[in-house]
Amino acid sequence: MKRKMSWETIIILIIVAVSIPLLIWYGFIDSVRALLRIKLFYVAISFIVFLSFTTLRVLPWSVALRKLHIKMGWIHKVLMTYYFWGISSFLSVFGQAFSLREMERFKKNARFFSGSILLSTSLVGTLALSIIMLVSAIIISKYIDYAVIFVLVFYVLSSLLGFNFTFKWLINYLKHRNGNVSKGLLNYIQTLSKFRGIFSQRYILLMLLAFLPALLLEGSLIYFILVAENQSISFIAVMFIFSFSDLVGLITLSPSGIGSMDAVLILLLLAEGVPGAVTISTDLLFRLFQFFLPALQGYLSIPFIRRYRAG
Repeated sequence: MKRKMSWETIIILIIVAVSIPLLIWYGFIDSVRALLRIKLFYVAISFIVFLSFTTLRVLPWSVALRKLHIKMGWIHKVLMTYYFWGISSFLSVFGQAFSLREMERFKKNARFFSGSILLSTSLVGTLALSIIMLVSAIIISKYIDYAVIFVLVFYVLSSLLGFNFTFKWLINYLKHRNGNVSKGLLNYIQTLSKFRGIFSQRYILLMLLAFLPALLLEGSLIYFILVAENQSISFIAVMFIFSFSDLVGLITLSPSGIGSMDAVLILLLLAEGVPGAVTISTDLLFRLFQFFLPALQGYLSIPFIRRYRAG
């Protein structure tokens, strides 16, 4: 029996096919040399930006907790924010689902509301990223059509979950399906329907506004890294490159968009006239602050979170 190749595998193969020639053509060694010539002052700024955007993620997290009536001190909110997004750096959405099990120590029966947190932060966060892409695309007058499509798709997906008829249709559909998977989905959807208020227009707007500061700071990492490497590029162009490449990474479902986001980021920087070796060194430094350090931050927060139960 022939095994069909999944679309995710095809995308990863395409990314590998694009990335290897880039590394060979522009030279990994040259990229390392470019890293050694950077201005350390801007690297220090990038580290401050890293601490700021990972901490500001507590804002959308707080909006979700407020709607779900989960009481948690600000220190624990920040630590859970580090854990939630940090562990997802390596494990993607599965890491987020795993970290939400720790919510049981703050409120009983976490399984009844963890799905709402996961979906709301994922969909509204992606919507916020799409809006950044749209605004920057309008300013630079490029790719506006693609940006509009992204915004509309994620706005509709977020909004649909706020209506009762959406859950009624899904529940009726799954009730007529056989199999353990359908039964599991049915229980999950029935649970989500109880907390659909988190997808109301008001909370979508609140969470959207709460996401923007962290995302803008995260994107500015690329700008400061390029400045550190003596590159002149507009901040708006950088925000478009960041948001577009991040959205591509989210669509491929790889942890933090590893591979897909990097390939798109490098190609768009090349299109802006950034030297090849610098694009690779920029991507490497960006991943340090956006991928590896948040993951370390998340894992280091685990003992402090678990200490709450002992108290």
